[in-house]
Amino acid sequence: MTAGAPSSPGQGNKAWRAAFFLALAAVALYVYLRNQGLYPAVFADEWSYSKMSRLAPLAEAMVPSYLYLWLFSASNACGAGFLECVRVANLVLYLAALPFVHGLARRYTSPGYARLLTVLAAAAPLNAYTMYFMPEATYWYGFCVLSWIVLTRDAWSTLATALAAGLVLGLMSLVKVHALFLLPTLCLYLVYAGWQADGAWTRGVAAALAGVALVLAVKLALGWLLAGEAGLGLLGPFYQDNVSSGSTTLRPDLLEPFLVSALGHLMALAVMFGVPLAILLHGVATGALRRAAPAGRLHAYTLLMLGAAAGMAVFYTATLADRGPAEGMRLHLRYYDFVFPLLWLVAAASIGAAPAATGPARRWRWALAALMALLVLLAFARLPDYITRVVDGPEIAAINMRSTSGHVSAVLQLALLAAWAGGRAQAARLFVLVLLPVLVLVGQDRIASSASFHRNSQLGDRAGALVLESVPAAERGQLVVAGADPGVILRVLFHIDRADTAPLFLAPDQAVPRQGIAPATRWLLVIGNHAAPFAQAVRQTDEFTLLRLGADSPPPAPAGLH
Repeated sequence: MTAGAPSSPGQGNKAWRAAFFLALAAVALYVYLRNQGLYPAVFADEWSYSKMSRLAPLAEAMVPSYLYLWLFSASNACGAGFLECVRVANLVLYLAALPFVHGLARRYTSPGYARLLTVLAAAAPLNAYTMYFMPEATYWYGFCVLSWIVLTRDAWSTLATALAAGLVLGLMSLVKVHALFLLPTLCLYLVYAGWQADGAWTRGVAAALAGVALVLAVKLALGWLLAGEAGLGLLGPFYQDNVSSGSTTLRPDLLEPFLVSALGHLMALAVMFGVPLAILLHGVATGALRRAAPAGRLHAYTLLMLGAAAGMAVFYTATLADRGPAEGMRLHLRYYDFVFPLLWLVAAASIGAAPAATGPARRWRWALAALMALLVLLAFARLPDYITRVVDGPEIAAINMRSTSGHVSAVLQLALLAAWAGGRAQAARLFVLVLLPVLVLVGQDRIASSASFHRNSQLGDRAGALVLESVPAAERGQLVVAGADPGVILRVLFHIDRADTAPLFLAPDQAVPRQGIAPATRWLLVIGNHAAPFAQAVRQTDEFTLLRLGADSPPPAPAGLH
C-alpha cells in the first residue's frame, strides 16, 4: 500500500476489532486492580456467604444458593487469601457474560453499536459486585446466558427454547433464589413467543409448562445432590421463615411504604433511563408486541423481566419499613440492575427507525416523554430523601441530585426526552453515545471512591487482626465476640474465619452477662465499653478488649495495634 492510500474495509474492521478487544482488556485490568487490597465491605452478607460456602456443610446454609456456595467453596484452596480468589472468580464470571451480551447486541444492532454496548457492559457500575463475596456476578452471568437463549435462538422451536431457558433458570435459582420470581414472567414470554411464531397460544403454553417442570426438576435434583434433604426446599430456612412469619404477605399497612419505595425506584429509573423506558412503553402502547418482529420480542422480554424483578425489590423494601424509616427509604436496585443492559439495547435497537410524525404514535411519544420528564423533575426534590448506597445500587448511588453528577444526568435526560418526543431520530443515538457513557463513568468514579474507603482498616478489621495475633488458632472456636454494633461483630467474625466463633449482641454500655457465655468459652473479645468483671484482660486498646476466662489468665498487656 502506498503512503496516504486509504485502508481497505477488511483492514478497517481488523482495527476496530483490535480496539474492541483492547478496550475490554483495559476494563478488565482496571477492575482487577481496583478490587485489590480491599477489606470486606458488606455485612452480614459477605460473612454469611463466606461461612456457608467455606466453613459449614451446605445442608446448614440459610439460603438455598447451593450451586454458588459449592462453586465458591473452592476458594478454600487459596488459604488466607480466599477473598482475593473470590474476587478474581467474580471478575472471570462477569467477563464470561460479555460474549452473550455481544451476541444479544448483534441480534438487534450494527457491529459497531454491539461492540460499544459490550464495552459499556464491561465497564458498567454493575461490576462493583465483583468486589464482594456475594453471588451477584454469578447471577449476572446466568441472566446473560438466559437472555441470549430466549432472544437470539430464532432457529430453535419454542419448546427447545423453553427447555434451555428452564435449565439455565433452574441453575440460577441455586445461585440466588430470586430467580424463581422470574419464572412467571419467563412463562408469559414463552407463551407470547409461541403465539408470535405461529399465531397459536397452545404451543407456547405447552412450552412454558415444560420450562416450569425443568426449572423445578433442576433446582430440586441438583439441590438434593449438593445439600441432601435440605436441598429439596424451594426457599431455604431464611426466606421460608420470612414467609411463615407473614412478613412477606400482602397487608393493607404495606400500601404506603410500597408506594413510597415505588416512587423512589421510578424516579431513579427515569433519571438514568428515561429515553429507553419511553421507547419501550411506546412500543407496547403502539402495538409493537403484536408485530412479528425482533423488536417486539426484545420489548416484551425486557418489560416482563424488569417489571418482575423491580416489583419484587419494591415489595421487599416495603416489608422492611417497620424496622425503621431508613430501611423503607433504601433503593435496592441490585435486585434488578442486571436488566439494565437490556434497556440500553432497547434504545440502540431503535437507532435509525423513523418515528411516526402524526397520529396516535406521535401523541403517545409526547405523553410518555412528559411522564418521564415529570419523574426526572420530581427527582430533583424527592430523590435525595432516599438512601442510595453502592452495594444497594451502584448506578444510582453515583447520581446525587444535589450535585453536578445528578444535574448533568437529569438535564441530558430531559433534553433527549424532548428530542425523542419531537420525532428527532438522533435522540436514541445520543442516549447511547453520550448519556450512557456519562452514566458509566460517573458510576465508576463513585465505585472507586467506595473502594478507596475500604482500603483503610475499620474497627472490626483491627479487632479481628488482634484476635489472629493473640489467640492460638486451636482456641478461636472458644471465643465470644461481644458488642453493640452487629456490623462490627460480623466483620470480626469474618477475619477470625471460624464457624464456631460465637457473637454476643449487647445494648450500648450494657455489661457482658456471665450467663450469656458458654461454659467452654476461653476467650472474650469486647468491642466498646462493656464491663466483664468475670474475665481477665489480656490485650486492651481504646476500641476493644481481649479477655481470657479462667484462673490461668495471664496479666493484661497493652495492644500496640492501630
